Amino acid sequence: MAKNKAKKSQALELVAKLLNERKYLFSIVYKGLDAEAIEVVRKELRNQDISLTVSKNTLTRKALADAKVSPEVIDQLLDGQIALVFGQDGVEVAKSLKELHKTYPQLEVVAGLEDCSTLLTPEQVSVLADLPSREQLLAQLAATIAAPLTGTVRTLAGNLSGLVNVLNNLSQKTN
Repeated sequence: MAKNKAKKSQALELVAKLLNERKYLFSIVYKGLDAEAIEVVRKELRNQDISLTVSKNTLTRKALADAKVSPEVIDQLLDGQIALVFGQDGVEVAKSLKELHKTYPQLEVVAGLEDCSTLLTPEQVSVLADLPSREQLLAQLAATIAAPLTGTVRTLAGNLSGLVNVLNNLSQKTN
């Protein structure tokens, strides 16, 4: 009995720790996946600094309640046999889950949670997955900022090129 209580306590501490360390939490249905497939999914996510954990809903409910998540949100997150996915960047986690869904169609997002306060519906998670990554957005911003400068440089270069051509023609006429 003491060993079982110790395991429950460890599971509760793990979920609480991940809630504190990570900004986003997603609950996913994994029913129909065998242990080997879940381990492959876990490994794929771990390579991207995303954590996947499976624990009993009662323990997860307690950890979420301790983190001051409202009971209504907890009920929506813990709907059925679920696994919890924790990550810092919601867009990257959503993209990863979308990619894994292609390989494992049994994986379905139930809901998401941002900063232990904002509930994300499966539709909102899907929209997150379709957003460009942070790096892509930064590249687009840099290109947008650089575009007027590039145009100015081309205009000035064209004017200088025209001046050189005129001077070249004048020097050839005098010769």
